[in-house]
Amino acid sequence: EDVFTAVEIFIDLAKDQAWEAFGRSILPNFVRAFELSGSVYGINEVGEIELKIDNDLAEKIEETKEILNPNESAYLLFFEAIGSLVGRKEKPKNTVRDVFVAFEDYLKNQTGKKDFSSAINDLDNQNLITSTQKSLLDKIYAYRSDSYGSTHAGNTTEPDEVDALWFIETVVAQLKLLDKRFNQHDNT
Repeated sequence: EDVFTAVEIFIDLAKDQAWEAFGRSILPNFVRAFELSGSVYGINEVGEIELKIDNDLAEKIEETKEILNPNESAYLLFFEAIGSLVGRKEKPKNTVRDVFVAFEDYLKNQTGKKDFSSAINDLDNQNLITSTQKSLLDKIYAYRSDSYGSTHAGNTTEPDEVDALWFIETVVAQLKLLDKRFNQHDNT
């Protein structure tokens, strides 16, 4: 984080002090250095370091807007968590926590239940999910609870950016599945 901050300060000063060199070589060289390093971060067009999200995940995240839109609190928390991760405003463990809380809020809203476990049991009882899907949703809850510092000091290591992206992609897949199930259930 300190190195990223130093790079951003240097880039910001270079924009002010050496505009011509900035566009011609400074920014492109930094961009290339990040690409060659295999970093999960890159530098955007204004010289800010951001987490890179591949196009497939970006499209999937975009699709969740329609799913979460009716639930304002879940929508806001989910997309604030994504923005904070991308913009390095929050630690990845906080993104895992916030994405889960948004997911839980969505499920509680959809089922009318008071907590995640009750909502999952309700989905299972209504045959909206299979036992394997229930198990997966329980594991998502367990990961959120067991990730070091995510909500409790657990047994696994603290999530990094790659873990947070995996968690987001996993939750997005579940949101899309459950949205389809709820729509099928409502139409029958």
